[in-house]
Amino acid sequence: RDFCLSRGLGDVYKRQVEGCPKKIRIPDIFGVYNMGVQFGLTDVTRGSYRCQIDGSGKAGDCIKCGKCEAQCPQHLEIRKLLEEAADIYEKEMHL
Repeated sequence: RDFCLSRGLGDVYKRQVEGCPKKIRIPDIFGVYNMGVQFGLTDVTRGSYRCQIDGSGKAGDCIKCGKCEAQCPQHLEIRKLLEEAADIYEKEMHL
């Protein structure tokens, strides 16, 4: 998690990774993930997560196809990080 905080995962891409079959807004999810790790689950972080998944895929919707990781210039384990984001938000929020 220290790596995630120090690197700012929301900044990994300037745009959404093209072609996610589940339409997951990866950079935006990572931005909210960072907020949750830094500040914990608050009304603000929960609301931010809900905004990011509105009309898009949730982190837990990832089918682990690996397309995003193949495009990642930082060589991050995006599938694993999406799973962590889902654990933080979706289980607690019952999404």
